[in-house]
Amino acid sequence: PDFKASGDINIYNSQAQAAVAFDEINIPLPDIFQVAGFHQLTDKFALHYTAQLTTWGDFHELTVNDGTLGPVSVGSSSLKTYAWDDSWLFSVGGTYSLNNTWTLRAGFMADEGVVGELSSISIPDSDRKWYTAGATYALSTNTSIDFGIAVVRGEDVHLIENSSFTDELPIGPNTGLVNATTRSNATYYSMQYNYTF
Repeated sequence: PDFKASGDINIYNSQAQAAVAFDEINIPLPDIFQVAGFHQLTDKFALHYTAQLTTWGDFHELTVNDGTLGPVSVGSSSLKTYAWDDSWLFSVGGTYSLNNTWTLRAGFMADEGVVGELSSISIPDSDRKWYTAGATYALSTNTSIDFGIAVVRGEDVHLIENSSFTDELPIGPNTGLVNATTRSNATYYSMQYNYTF
């Protein structure tokens, strides 16, 4: 899919000493292919799994279209370039019915990063491991509450990036190299109320 948004985008052109006006931005979105399964192996235990491919490689460039510089049409221009990679994720989990009141769940997922060679401080992406656990508590025949936690652990990514901010510091211009290490860790908590009728 391609996503197009209309609006006013003005970019200053230093050569023409004027702003170029664009009317549309084009954002290529990735395709997603997924295979998933759920198997009730026994009365109490079920196995579930997922394999998913997301074609983030399609998200290679943001372009602006229908540009004008005064009365002159300038067509399209590249706004930002990415070099993202397609990514896979694989997950496996289990559901165990403890009794009529409690159902327990746990899972693991390996998730590939997409940024590739153009990693940056603003997008601290890396391969990630997801560790998840949850439970359902049945309040009645028709109502229940789900609880969940997901702990995400990413890899360390070392990068050197130019920053225009450091050009303003007393150390002098053109010395804006930032040497950084990023890590994309997170912890998610969730709660859900269910009513069936």
